[in-house]
Amino acid sequence: MTKSEWLRKKKEEMSKPSVYKKISNTFIYNTLHNSTLGALKITYYLSTILKNFDYSKSINTIMIDSKNMLEYTELSMKNLKTNLKKLQETSITFINEEEEWEENISLIPRIKIHINREKKIEIDIYSKIAKLIVEVMDKYTFINTKELMKLRNKHSLRILPLLHTINGYDIKQKTFSLLDLNEFFSTKYKRFIDIERFVIIKAKNELDKNSKLTFDYEMKFEALGKSRATITGIIIRPKDLNKTKNSDKQIENKDIKELATIKKIKEWQPNLIDMDLAVEYGIAQTNNEALITNFEWYLEEQVIAFKRYCIENKKDYKNMDISFKRHIKGAYDNKIDFFSTHKF
Repeated sequence: MTKSEWLRKKKEEMSKPSVYKKISNTFIYNTLHNSTLGALKITYYLSTILKNFDYSKSINTIMIDSKNMLEYTELSMKNLKTNLKKLQETSITFINEEEEWEENISLIPRIKIHINREKKIEIDIYSKIAKLIVEVMDKYTFINTKELMKLRNKHSLRILPLLHTINGYDIKQKTFSLLDLNEFFSTKYKRFIDIERFVIIKAKNELDKNSKLTFDYEMKFEALGKSRATITGIIIRPKDLNKTKNSDKQIENKDIKELATIKKIKEWQPNLIDMDLAVEYGIAQTNNEALITNFEWYLEEQVIAFKRYCIENKKDYKNMDISFKRHIKGAYDNKIDFFSTHKF
């Protein structure tokens, strides 16, 4: 491979989006104001191409291939232009609790769309924003960004990365107040029942159908004074559908196997000729008809007892006849069998 070919191949590789990205937990949790579904998709697309960002500069100019972006985000060119402009209106909030200040920064301060054949898109992005999106030195969540592009509801796309983050906790759940939820989803609902109806349920329904990771939720109630219990939060629990399906399949397979074992045990009958118990215990040499009859009844009782023991204790013996002989011997040793009560 020549140097020019190597450089061209390297350039192509660098221009391709990295599907799996480590997204900063700070970015996932931060409040995004005035965001849309398309704007969120573009933001996560940017996380896949910020590979050679120069953080020594306060702002960088990035050249984007619009064809790659359209293919990745599944947006139309018209929607892409609209949402790029929306990104200029989308800001992220930084809060410094120690120094007591709050800062809002636009995700993309400048956009230039080239209308020539190449259809390149030129954007400016602050180093602080780029670092926030893809910073991996501290806390981050590994996300398949391509999975986010399949979603059609902006609240689904907003909550899915959060679910991946919560799923990494030791305690895999998080409780949100109404204020938390309104800030996170950039909404202004005054009642839990409204945010449940218009945000939570819709996001859950879409993720149930289109994502391997979805969630369950429940209202958190607290008794405030003498009044009735009041909703004070919503508890979100990530739900891995792959694990659920595998678990259900394992349970189903286990049930099928147990049913087959029970059927096998119920249908089994000892091969008394091969076992030759009559010879082994001296019954074959007697002419006492009553003794022979009692011995046959005894065997029938022991067969039933042996089958019950196998089913109740989930014993799936490879050779039921041999195990039955051991059962008879055990009964004899414990002096609860036919031979301890009859003389030959």
